[in-house]
Amino acid sequence: NLFPDIPLVTSCHGSDLRQFDQCPHLRDQVGDGCRRIDKVLALSSEQKNEIVGKYQLPERRINIAGAGYDKRLFYGGSSRNPGVVNILYAGKISRAKGVPWLLRALTKIDPHLYHLHLAGGGSGREYDQCRTAAATLGPALSFHGMVSQQKLADLMRYAHLFVLPSLHEGLPLVVLEALACGCTV
Repeated sequence: NLFPDIPLVTSCHGSDLRQFDQCPHLRDQVGDGCRRIDKVLALSSEQKNEIVGKYQLPERRINIAGAGYDKRLFYGGSSRNPGVVNILYAGKISRAKGVPWLLRALTKIDPHLYHLHLAGGGSGREYDQCRTAAATLGPALSFHGMVSQQKLADLMRYAHLFVLPSLHEGLPLVVLEALACGCTV
């Protein structure tokens, strides 16, 4: 609005599409603003179609960019040890990312068989509830908090299994990074 002569390019990560559905009282205002975007970068052809449908943008203004990762940080090589299965979750510690269900599922497995590594942050009541639930795993849990990209890559090379129990995702970069590091996803 302030600089109408400067072209605007934005990327769609999917959460905006979900919010468009969940906040009908804001649709007109959001839709009007989004229709002034010059180019949108989408993750997939399915997402492009959803953007066209929801925001009423012409297809020609939407390009599929996909996702990529830094191969200097995220690469194979293994420091995985046999025995206990090291499981890694990396992302926002929240309900939308499925963390409570992951934690509940792990309480049904013998804690001597796995070790869960949680990497990520959050805030508020949801975050506190997830941290409390995670604490019930006791010594089968390591909470790393927010980590650097280098530390995340190291954790991915160490983990046997990467889990993303998210309830809503487009093409999450963290899955590509885990695969590049040799994790089973």
